[in-house]
Parts: sequence; C-alpha cells; structure tokens
Amino acid sequence: MDTPTKPLTRRSFLKATAATAGVATVATTIGCAPSGGAKEEGSAPATAPDVQVFSNTCRGNCGNAGCRLDTIVREGKVVSTRQHPIKTKDVGLQPGCVKGPANPQRIYGTHRLLYPMLQTGERGSDNWERISWDEALDLVAKKMKAAFDEYGPESVGFMSSYSGKSGKLGTVYNGFTNFPETRGACGIGPERFFQKTGVTLFTATGDAAGLYMQSVMLGGVTNSAEDSVNAKTIFMLGNTCDSFRTAWSCFMEAKEKGVKLVVIDPRYSNSAAHADQWIPIRQGTDGALLLAACNYIIENDLIDYDYLRNKSVAPLLIKEDGSYLRLSDLGLPLYKKVDATSGKEVEVDSEVVYDEATGEFGSSFEIKDPAVTGTFDADGVSVRTVYDLTRETIAPFTVEFAAEECGLPVETIEDFARTYADGPSFFATYWGFQHLQNSWRIYYGLFLLASLTGNACKPGASYGNALPATQYYKTPVFNTKAALTVEGAKLSKMASLNKVPQIVNSGKWLGEDYTLRMLWIAGANPIECGIGYTEQIEAWKKVDFVVVASEFMTDTTMQASLALPVTMSFESEDFESYLNQKAIDPIGESKSDFEIFVALAEAMGYDDLYDKDAEGYLRELLDTEENISAGLGYDDYRKQGAIYVDEIVRTEAVGQERNATGRTQFYLETLTPNGNWDVEVTPLDRLPYYEPAFEAYASNPLREKYPLFGLSYHDNYTGHSMHNNVPWLNELRGFEGTEGEGEPYTIIHETAAAERGIKTGDLIKVFNDRGSFVTRALVSKGIREDTVNIPRGYAGKEMREGHLQAVTSIDAGDKITNNDSHNDWLCQVEKL
Repeated sequence: MDTPTKPLTRRSFLKATAATAGVATVATTIGCAPSGGAKEEGSAPATAPDVQVFSNTCRGNCGNAGCRLDTIVREGKVVSTRQHPIKTKDVGLQPGCVKGPANPQRIYGTHRLLYPMLQTGERGSDNWERISWDEALDLVAKKMKAAFDEYGPESVGFMSSYSGKSGKLGTVYNGFTNFPETRGACGIGPERFFQKTGVTLFTATGDAAGLYMQSVMLGGVTNSAEDSVNAKTIFMLGNTCDSFRTAWSCFMEAKEKGVKLVVIDPRYSNSAAHADQWIPIRQGTDGALLLAACNYIIENDLIDYDYLRNKSVAPLLIKEDGSYLRLSDLGLPLYKKVDATSGKEVEVDSEVVYDEATGEFGSSFEIKDPAVTGTFDADGVSVRTVYDLTRETIAPFTVEFAAEECGLPVETIEDFARTYADGPSFFATYWGFQHLQNSWRIYYGLFLLASLTGNACKPGASYGNALPATQYYKTPVFNTKAALTVEGAKLSKMASLNKVPQIVNSGKWLGEDYTLRMLWIAGANPIECGIGYTEQIEAWKKVDFVVVASEFMTDTTMQASLALPVTMSFESEDFESYLNQKAIDPIGESKSDFEIFVALAEAMGYDDLYDKDAEGYLRELLDTEENISAGLGYDDYRKQGAIYVDEIVRTEAVGQERNATGRTQFYLETLTPNGNWDVEVTPLDRLPYYEPAFEAYASNPLREKYPLFGLSYHDNYTGHSMHNNVPWLNELRGFEGTEGEGEPYTIIHETAAAERGIKTGDLIKVFNDRGSFVTRALVSKGIREDTVNIPRGYAGKEMREGHLQAVTSIDAGDKITNNDSHNDWLCQVEKL
C-alpha cells in the first residue's frame, strides 16, 4: 500500500512539546492545588514531593475497557497522563492506546470551552459574549419555564449520545432505544431532573443498526474476544485494529497461535495489513456476501444439521401470517421449565416443531432432531418450517449475484463460504460495516450463516460483537433505588436524535401537534459526526433556544444560543468502573454535568430535587454494609481510585442463547421498530433478505453523475471527534506533504486519481448535490477503485472548505433502527 507517513522527528516533537508547555503556562492562573489523591501500589511513581498521582480515564468513547490512566499532577496542573500498568503475566491484556498520553493537550487546549458564552449573532456566526453562570442559568430557566407554560415540558428536548457516559453522577447518555417505559437510567444529576420534568429525550443513533438488531431484537450472543484463540479462522468486518484496541490484542494473540485472519473491508486498513487475506468488498453489500455464502453452503451440503435442527429456529413451524405455531394452538400441555432469572418453575407456551420419527407435533424444547423442511397440517392449519421460508426468500441472492453486487470474484465468495463452514469460525463484526440504510438487515444473514454451520455457542465460534470478558476491577453493588427515584416521576417522550429535523419541520409527533421550543445537547456532537449536517442545522434554526453543554468548542457548540463549559474527567469526581478522582480544579468556570443539573434545578425552583452533593450521593451508592465489608466503600475508592480483582486472568467466555426460543434466531415472529413510530413492517423485514443501500449501490443511476462511493472511518487518533485539536495526535494523523500536522486528507485509488490528474498532496474537492468538502489527496492502492475514504470526525474549521457531513443525508437513516448511516453516499472528486 502506497501510504506516506509523517515521521516523529526531534523538531516536530519539540514543537509539540512547546505547544503544550505554552497552554499549560496560560492555565496556571486558573488551576488550584488538588485536595486529594493517593498512590496505589503499582501506580506511576511520584518522583518529587510536590507530585501527586490520581486515577482517571480519558472517556474516549471508543468502547475499550480497563483503560485506567495515572494522572500526574505538579503544582496543581496535569503534566502527564500515563496508562496504568496492569499486574498480569499476560502482556496482551494491557489496555490503552496512543490517545491516553495526549490528554494534557486536551485539558489545556485552546479549543476548551472555559466560560458560559452567549452567542450574540446568528447561531453559527461565532460571535460570543461571556456571561456569568448566574446569568446563564437564569436565562435557561426563563426560556424553559416559558416553554413549559406554553407547550408543556415535552417541548424541551435533551439530546445526548455515547460520549455522555461520565459515570454514576453525571451520565447524560440516555440510550439508543426509544421506549420510555423501559429506558435505562442516566446519572443521578440528569436522571432526577428528567423524572421531575418529563422533558423529551433524543437518543443516540450511531451504531444503532447493530446495537438494536443484534442485541435487542435478535438477542444474539457472542463469545468474548479472548476466545478467538480457539478459532480456526477469524473473519473481521471493519477495522478493529484502530477502533477497538483491547479486542485487537486478543485477535493478534490468536493470530500468533496460528489462527487465520480474514478482513472484509473496502479499504486496506491497519487490520487488513495484519490479515492473511483481504477481501475488498464494495461498501453496503456485506448482506449480499453473507446470503450468497448461505446459498453456497446449502447447495454444497456443508451444513451442520445437528445445530440447525436443535439449536436454531430453522425447524420452528410458522403459520401463513408469519406467526409461530404454539402449543396452545394444538391444545397441547404447556412446557414446564425453570426460569433463569427467578429460579422458579414456569409454564411456557413454546413454539412447536414436527417430529419426523413419530409423526407428531411437540414443544421445541422437547423434541430432538425435528424436521427442518416440510409443510404440515396442524389441526386444519397449514404450517411450514422457518428454514423452508428462509431458503425460498434468499434463493435469488446467489454467488453470481453477490459477485456483481459486491464487486468480488465468484471464486473469492465461494472460498469465503467454504472457509467459514470449515470452522470453528469467529466473526468479529463490531460497528464499522453497519453505517448504511440497509445495514440492519445484515444481522439476519450473519445469524443464518452461523446456524447453518454451527459456528455459534462453542469455543472458537462466534457471530457478532465480541467484547473482551477479562475482569480487571472488583464490582461493588450499588444502592441506586433512592437516588434514581423521584416521587411523581413523569414519563418522557423519546426519539432518535436524527428524527429532530422531521419533527421540527412537520410540527408533528406521530400525527399529533408538537412544538420543540428548546433543545439542550450534552455528551454529543451530532453536527460534526452525525448524518444530515445541513438538515440538522436548518432544523435547529427553527428552535427558539439551543443550549450546548460541552468541554470543547465543537461544530455542535457553534450552533448554540448558549454554550456551557463542562469539566473533563480529570476535573471532577464520579464513578465509572472505578472512582474517577478529581485531579485538578476545573479549568476556567467549567462544571460537571451533575453540578449543572443541580444548579439548573435550583434556578427552576426545584429546591428539594437534590438533597446531597456529589460526595453524598457517591456515599449513598457505595457505602452499603456489603460493600464496606468487602473493602469497596467510598473511602476505599477515595484512597485507591481503582480496586482490582485479586488476579487478572484471561477469560475465554463462550456465549449461550438467552432469547425466548433458546435458539439462534434468524427469523422474528415480531419485529418492533426502535421507537413508537408509525412505520410499515413487511414480511420480508422479519427474515434474511437483501436490498440495496439508500444511495451507495452499484446500479444507482446517480452514479453517472457521482460515480464514487464515499466512506469515512473511525480514526485511532481521534475516536470520532473526542480527540480533535491535539497537536501530538495530529502529527501522527497527518502525512508528509501536507501543510500543518493532521490536515484532513481523502484517500483515492491510483486509477481514479490518474483519471482526474490527481497526485498525493493535491487539493481536491469531494462533492455531491447536498454539499462538499476540500482536503488534500492521498493516492493509494489500498482502497477500492470506486471508493474514496476520509478519516471520520474532522471539524469544519479543519477542512479547507466545506464539511465531511455535508455530503450525507438525514434520509439515509433506516426505518427499523434509526441508524446513523454516515457511509451511505455517492460523490465525485475533482482536482483544484
């Protein structure tokens, strides 16, 4: 792969170091000496009397576990953030990445939001006036009360996403599902305010296709990443090397032990560079590849019939309306089983299968080796197996069809199917491949493939988002009932955040009149990272007042009426996997999200909503008799920060099906869209099927005008946009020939570049009918000829012109999961 890299020279290192020293010096008038902190055995050594060591996390929104940082503080300022060394003989379990040591440049960066700022011009104009917290909160309370009085509490919306996970006190993230009755709790600060008021909650949309379909609807289980050492082949969709470092170390250990690694990705990623085989699939066609492999396995009888019959939904009988035939339909006794949760015996109206040996119907939990094919008469009702319906539905998606759709040779697809069937095979999916409108359908095909071959629920065989299972920290039992319960709690409306333009423009919520009068965004950066850049901005303009609470001045903050400064993890105390200690006083006048909600409640006149301060609530959560006796009380954590298990041992966990059928599901009797939205669910939505993406598909007539597929990827140096504007990381992120470290670039294949007269370093414009952006070009062989690729998360000010998200469409979100489909677009590229 022809990818120039920028070396870390002595000159550039000193330049970056000087930049950090400069901002740290500016900060000396702000910070005060911390009051706490202690050095645990194994922590980074305190080399001078004035040095203190604290336990923190970078909150990088990267999905990694165990990334504890030792924060080194001297004279009230953070001078270093180092990965805490884990006491284990297994080097592969050491967590962390290059982002951890770069945190001082985030803490003292010039992009930090330091004070409450009121935008005096139009939103986005970057004209700000500094105001006091009292003025800011009085203004917010005035606006909020007016909205409550005129349109009700639901006219005020709180929007959050995954970066809003800050701990038991301050987490503003309210999930990705949109069912008010079953939503999980936020941190104590936001949660009590939400229950008190009943304001509307707008939820995260990124990765929703995978999270909702795999985890909620299909109820898929996976083995841990550590178990991949027991596989024969690991199949990886996406770039785990950059996006999930903890899991990647597990896969590298497996590879060192002889496990084959196959990476399926339109670009030659860092993961592909380590692979035994790279399959350069056209984006958005993973579903076609999986169904073609299923057909090949069926046609060539590579089926694990024991698993298919006894551990998958293949033999379950369905009626003509798609519902399962159940014991009660035949007047048969209900099946008695022990409930896994209560431990009590319960009666279950289970699904029915047909016993070929006896010619009788019976419970799917009782009959061994039931029929997987056939149509039967069940007391006058015609029923057939799920497997027969599925085979009939996927029949058009042949190997030849997939070769054309995926842009791959027939032989590659056939080899993929044979290799997968010759397991144990470990599919590591994660989220990189599921950012298109058709992505939610992929999971049916993945689960069918596992069912056909028995590559599930056994060592080395997994079919989804394999998380590491190794336990690093002891886990206290939290006393949350009182802290998370508000008398007379109101139920909030809920919707995915990418629904905001539709709601605002129509003035309707499920057909009823609805006005969004005020919007509060926290723990989210949808303008910089979400789909529908233009649609979101235009919709927000119609909202009377927009508040953004953030650590940084982001593209989303720029669209605020009022910006409120939020502390980073180093500046306030909270509990995540361990106690995140307060290492320094807040920079500027920033406050934690917990403190902000407490202050907002006071401004709103809810004087009795919070009866404790942050420490008081943490003590209420932790100081139970059980925790204290186990050495897991608040004072224990205050002293140690993190409390590790006695021995950190690699855990090779094997998942077992936990859905109601007790089987691997590739068919759903009922498919519920993510939220109470009026969408039509068709029979083809409930089983494996393939349909093209919203815009990024080969036969789209629009390709005559915009022939190239656009793709963005999770850059290891930024973690979406969380680590933007960090000089050290920008040096690593950039490449030789660009002006300034970390300047955005677009990767284009050498053939497509030659056709347009483009060379590495040239300024190019990437555009479609919705918008455009200008970057440098990086010409490479490591990308499909029909695809361009750009690291995700660049801020608008980093571009020469335009914005990456301006080429995306809000309409690319899908009807079932409301997924953030930021890779579903076409474009043209021209040299400037």
